[in-house]
Amino acid sequence: MDKSILKSFTYMFDANDRAFKISILVMLYLPIAYFSYVMMTIKANGATPQLNYGNIVIFFFIVWLTSLFATGYLAKCTQNIILFNGDQPFDMPNWEDNFIGYLVIGFKKGVSVFVTTLVLLPTVILLAIPLLIYSFIYPALDNIFCSEFKFNSYFSWKKAFSIIASNNKLYYSILGLLFLLSIARNLFYLLKLPAGLFIFLLAIFMAYLSLISAYWIGIINRGSDN
Repeated sequence: MDKSILKSFTYMFDANDRAFKISILVMLYLPIAYFSYVMMTIKANGATPQLNYGNIVIFFFIVWLTSLFATGYLAKCTQNIILFNGDQPFDMPNWEDNFIGYLVIGFKKGVSVFVTTLVLLPTVILLAIPLLIYSFIYPALDNIFCSEFKFNSYFSWKKAFSIIASNNKLYYSILGLLFLLSIARNLFYLLKLPAGLFIFLLAIFMAYLSLISAYWIGIINRGSDN
């Protein structure tokens, strides 16, 4: 396996203040993990529990907000990887440097992906090909977004295809590995553990997989010499 891909599994453990940085990310994933557990339980039981709608709104707001912070931080992590020149050890971004900035970046990404998907919907009704193409080039579009943090990044299809063409072997490898990560995430739900332990371990697992993905997205346009 390419050494740059192998490095993706361990780079986060070499970062300065790694315990603090990873812990904050795990904490942000806890509400998301809890939400995943609740949905899994509802699906398994085949019934919707009686819930207070006010609490539901607050809960979804917390999940949405923590998702934006996590997404923004991971996008910044990917940008650091894109800009990394090898002159000094790679480091993950500090939370305290731009905490609100990560929220803004996460919001930008969420809006960008939503608008792009919305634009594609009319074509998908008639033909699924545009959506399939979008799914195929999405990692490259993610790389473009993390390079510039612009709202229109996910419309840069020509640039995405150029990235894929110049690094096709690495790109196809990463595309396949991203698919395997999604399978690994789904397999985790098969574990039979106490609710509290399951949610805590799921948050750790999701944070770790997200950091791996962030690294892969970052090296898509850098070749295989990292």
